[in-house]
Amino acid sequence: EGSQPIALSMQVPPWPTEPPPNADYWQPVCLWYDEHFPVRPSWNEMGLSIRDLANVPHGASEVTCLTYFTKASYTIAFGPASGGGDGGVGNGGFNTTSSTTTTTASTT
Repeated sequence: EGSQPIALSMQVPPWPTEPPPNADYWQPVCLWYDEHFPVRPSWNEMGLSIRDLANVPHGASEVTCLTYFTKASYTIAFGPASGGGDGGVGNGGFNTTSSTTTTTASTT
């Protein structure tokens, strides 16, 4: 039945020091570069997740992205999150001002 996601170990850039707008805290989010995104190319979180996100400690320097895309460029950004809830990033107000690590994954 369905294939297993590819697990990518990713370095996390320095965590934001300012509080997020309209949220309780920042959480890391995996993004992939979508050159075919409508209107203009952009970073996109669709189809990606971070393994065990609820247990990633604040200030962590590494996370594991789970993806089904075999060829893509990935980065780690930060999204505003609130306690409880569904853990979703919500409005896409990503903090990508920190330097990010881009990794290209390939199954070949």
